[in-house]
Amino acid sequence: VEWTNRPFVTPPPLVHHGDCDAGGVILSSSGSTGEPKLISRSERSFRHRLQWTWSTAPFPHGECGVQKSHATTTHALYELLEPLLCGRPVYILPDVSVIGVGGFWRLLSTLPGVRRVLMVPSLLSASTSPVEEDFLVPRNIQRIVLMGERPDVEAVRRLHARLPDTRVVSVYGCTEASSAAAVDVTD
Repeated sequence: VEWTNRPFVTPPPLVHHGDCDAGGVILSSSGSTGEPKLISRSERSFRHRLQWTWSTAPFPHGECGVQKSHATTTHALYELLEPLLCGRPVYILPDVSVIGVGGFWRLLSTLPGVRRVLMVPSLLSASTSPVEEDFLVPRNIQRIVLMGERPDVEAVRRLHARLPDTRVVSVYGCTEASSAAAVDVTD
């Protein structure tokens, strides 16, 4: 059975062999609230964030994940684990700083099953120029999850004007507090 043909499966509940509120994963904060730092998140908190994604935007039949962020970021863990833990494959891409913004989107447009991407809002801003030939987001992208920075409202408007069916969700919050607010900013 090909990976992309497997049905979506919500991962089973965790079996805890210890304190699920103790440190379960070390994340790197973006520094938006001061200096970037390493943060210990509980297993319960991290799993809660994954379950939120699976319940609000499950990975449908045939969808694949994309891991493009460098491994020291919070984004990288979500990019990798959200699809993998529910049975979806993940394409691991070169860093955008290596292949460039245009190269990133060209590569993404060629990968079967890619329909969503997590990114910082500054990447969306660099990808949604008002100039037609400089608008880079391909039509296969149906969901963009913004993380780590305040969203650029004008970039979201430009995206929505060209790709009205693409949903944009901003998940923003302090890594340190293990909390976040999620807002569908498409409308």
